[in-house]
Amino acid sequence: MKPTLARDRIEAELRKRICLVCIEAQPDGSCGLPAQYPCALFRHLDRVISIVENTSSDSMAAYADQMRAVICSNCRLDQVSGDCGRPDDQVCPLDIYFPLVVEVVEKELATG
Repeated sequence: MKPTLARDRIEAELRKRICLVCIEAQPDGSCGLPAQYPCALFRHLDRVISIVENTSSDSMAAYADQMRAVICSNCRLDQVSGDCGRPDDQVCPLDIYFPLVVEVVEKELATG
């Protein structure tokens, strides 16, 4: 896991770039996800950072494969519903925005 300062920078940048355009964003800017289904991106952020940090590829597929192996295979929502994402609509913000997440994490890790 990255030191708190780097993680905090990554989280702040992701919230700035993703939460505003997320399909779950409410008109008042709040998150529309129900409390029992918190955002997978922020729930698994430390794992996401580790995946990006330890994967080096020109292909997003390599990062996505790692995400599915490390995060999706252990997601508590998957165990509850038997499907990826929220049981009611099967939408996972981590999956939808993963390419942007990788870009942000790589950039923030490179800046130190």
